[in-house]
Amino acid sequence: MSVAINMSFGIGVKEDEMNGASLPTLGVDWSARVHNTLYILARGNDSDKRPTTPNDNFNGMNIAGTNRPFVNGDFSPQFSEISPANATFQAADGRVIPDLAAPAQAIRVDQLGTDEFFVTGFGTSAAAPHVTGAAAIVQQLRDRESKAQNQRFGADSKQHEVTKAVLMNSADKLVDDGTIEVDGSKVRKGFLLEMEKTITAPPPRLGVLGDNWLKSPAYNNPDMPKDPFMGVGAVNANRAVKQFKPGQYGAADPIPAVAWDYGQLVADATQVPINKYKFEMPLAKGSFISITLCWDRRVTKTNVEGDDTTWKSKDQFKSEGLSNLELYLMPMGETDLAKAVAKSVNSKYSVKHIFSQIPQTRKFEIWVRGALPRGVDQRYGLAWWAVEAVQRD
Repeated sequence: MSVAINMSFGIGVKEDEMNGASLPTLGVDWSARVHNTLYILARGNDSDKRPTTPNDNFNGMNIAGTNRPFVNGDFSPQFSEISPANATFQAADGRVIPDLAAPAQAIRVDQLGTDEFFVTGFGTSAAAPHVTGAAAIVQQLRDRESKAQNQRFGADSKQHEVTKAVLMNSADKLVDDGTIEVDGSKVRKGFLLEMEKTITAPPPRLGVLGDNWLKSPAYNNPDMPKDPFMGVGAVNANRAVKQFKPGQYGAADPIPAVAWDYGQLVADATQVPINKYKFEMPLAKGSFISITLCWDRRVTKTNVEGDDTTWKSKDQFKSEGLSNLELYLMPMGETDLAKAVAKSVNSKYSVKHIFSQIPQTRKFEIWVRGALPRGVDQRYGLAWWAVEAVQRD
């Protein structure tokens, strides 16, 4: 990734204008692809009087804000609750706006060059820089591995789609300490992918925790890759490093439990293209798997005053549409999509996400499948995190 840019502003529009067609939104999506830039945007606050663009973008990330929940007469030390002070608007086409959440209230801000500081009130403008910083940490690891000539950290490791997938897939949802129950049974410690805290939705009232991911409308919902409040969870830079560190494994490789890829679906007029990622080892029954797929909407520009990489005020953007990629977790060797263990298939999104419990110990494979408009090949970032049934030596 050449650049990560933090954006903490919004341009007020009417609800029906949150359709991905505004100048700021088209500009973000065009620049993300052309300049290989990850735009990280504040999601917006409840005090905003109306929806704001470019939060209806496809190629960046929108960041909601967390605070410390007030429970049992005291504040938790963790930023684990989605604040009710977040904006609630979504895109006009029904897409959920938030991608991730990050701390947004009572943040200490030091005055550079002095011993003075101030503490913020609530604002998603304080949340977005946490994610921008996590992106920088991921790329710092990339630079170190590349200098060491690690072949799994080549040019593909700089792509913004990869960084986006890594940050989203490593987000916290449910604490991995053996206390979380699913269908009446506690999930074994280590089976929730080393997540460090449980994230909850805005509370129904002070002193009461909101619902966690297991009660989210996005949980095991193939048509909703993100929760309306949480996105896919709270950013965790430590887990992002662990997600990124194993390096790149392509569809031609037997894949480890944790890794990523910058892949490509090649347009084929005779059949729907599929890339299959096959786990080398069986996955453990009862453990969870997280998979995130990210790709760009293609926005082009008619050059009137600018050039292919520079925008001028008379230039015109045009959306060329969104490839419809789908994400599946399949039993190894299975060919019938109806037998998928989990899937994420809503055609409105440029993100697909699976977070699901493994039903039995066996080998699995990840499928990236897509309909490609105009016969154009589609690049994508993919990250996965699972638990092997048999630990390696």
